[in-house]
Amino acid sequence: MTDPTSGAGQDPPSDPNPTPRPNTTPRPIDGAGHKPSFDQPRRLHPLSILFQLLSMSRQSLFPAIVAGWSAVNGSFFAALIVAAIFGLAITFAMIRYLTFRYQITDGELIVTEGILFRKVRNIPVDRIQNVDLVQSPFHRIFRVAEVHVETASGTEPEAKMRVLSLADVDFLKQQISSRGYSVSATTEADHPADTTIDRESREPQSQTILTIPVSHLIQAGLASNRGLILVSVALGFFFQSSQDLDPEYTALDRWIPAQVWNGTPWLLIPVAALALLVVIRLLGTAWYVLRFYGYRLERTGEDFQVSCGLLTKISATVPRRRIQFISVHRPPLMRWMRLASIRIETAGGAGKKGEDAATTITRRWFIPVIHESQVTGLLSQIRTGIPDDGLISWTRAAPRAVRRTTRIAVIASILIGIGTTWAIGWGGIAIGLVAAVLLITHSRCYVRSLGYYRFDNGVMFRSGLLNQKTSTTFHNRIQSVELRSSFFDRRWSMAKLSVDTAAAGPANHTITFPMMDASIAVGEFEALSKRSAAAAMNWD
Repeated sequence: MTDPTSGAGQDPPSDPNPTPRPNTTPRPIDGAGHKPSFDQPRRLHPLSILFQLLSMSRQSLFPAIVAGWSAVNGSFFAALIVAAIFGLAITFAMIRYLTFRYQITDGELIVTEGILFRKVRNIPVDRIQNVDLVQSPFHRIFRVAEVHVETASGTEPEAKMRVLSLADVDFLKQQISSRGYSVSATTEADHPADTTIDRESREPQSQTILTIPVSHLIQAGLASNRGLILVSVALGFFFQSSQDLDPEYTALDRWIPAQVWNGTPWLLIPVAALALLVVIRLLGTAWYVLRFYGYRLERTGEDFQVSCGLLTKISATVPRRRIQFISVHRPPLMRWMRLASIRIETAGGAGKKGEDAATTITRRWFIPVIHESQVTGLLSQIRTGIPDDGLISWTRAAPRAVRRTTRIAVIASILIGIGTTWAIGWGGIAIGLVAAVLLITHSRCYVRSLGYYRFDNGVMFRSGLLNQKTSTTFHNRIQSVELRSSFFDRRWSMAKLSVDTAAAGPANHTITFPMMDASIAVGEFEALSKRSAAAAMNWD
């Protein structure tokens, strides 16, 4: 019989000095059935040597081809150059693999590399903002990925790991995403009797915000001029490599009837222009589909995850709290199709030359194409309180701005007419008149496209005659406000108002309102200065 006075069936006494519970979140298992551990220094995946060589070969591909071609033709010196290039590449790849180490310990990601110039970088885990992945078809075959670890300190990744296994990638991301565990463990230690807390239930759930159908990618490709770059490169290479064009014209004779050459050669110009336009649009469509196929935007807690790509798969993270500039672009053809694109700028995320694929996707092409009806709802996901730019009452340019720009257009057209008349004769007068019509029309439409609006949380600016751009920033993201007036501005009672967020670049748009009424500009300058100074710039 059980003694009723014993402790059976009762709660055990609580420990006055409880110990925090260990993290029981299961770790990913690698291909060999082992759980990866980041407590000790780890090397990259052995295939890093191969992918490092492939990356270096892309950068030195053209010199290697030239040297290789010379070596095939019997140049011993060129053969030595080719051997030296590949020898140095293999040596560098081996050294990087053998010296690169990384580990997570005491809340820091520690990266070590180099022999002669040893570099050790400590990155606090709670400061890491982005863990971006790049996967080419070869990466997916071998189940590895190139990892870029970024903080908000600059434009370059804090660490580039080429390459890690997918199991290590998953565990690395898990460790970074659970950086608040130490706080949670302390809280549970203070309340050991509360056993109903489910840590997994507190983890943020992923929510799909946007997927882009292939039909929208095709429409965006047809509306873009991305193919123009490829066509220009191809034409340049053709004319540079073809010193004697007679064989090419002879080949055209076989395909184009002689009566076209002799009777109606003027038909070739519009036909060639139409064919070139079709090629440009098809190439642009191919670029959009290859780059953004399977696009998915998800929100997990306060982070956005972007994934896309048909051949090279991109997976990148954008912390929502670090977004400080949003720009909606509406080019002419996309506007006709009721489509738009959205670009963003993040803290420490200014555009840079030669930026990697993940950076390009998350900033320059955050949302490559979206239907107009979805823009307002998606902007509210990025930041609440952004008004619909189609429903607000914009502050326009000064009333005398049209007259001012018209005078400039007239003076410019007169100068064009005088110059062309002096060069070609009286026919230059007609050219001057045509220029006057075009310049005056452009100046009037440009002034009418300008718009400024200040709302409770920030400011909006609109500009663009053909490619309309509407950009938004917020009071707690403004770095500086500038009011400028030239001699001509004061003559016309105008001023220029500029707002700087210290990250202009990827969005390809700045908040700079020219020809603003002077009294309004002064009032807005004072209001923005006070609100931005009062707003705390907190990134956490």
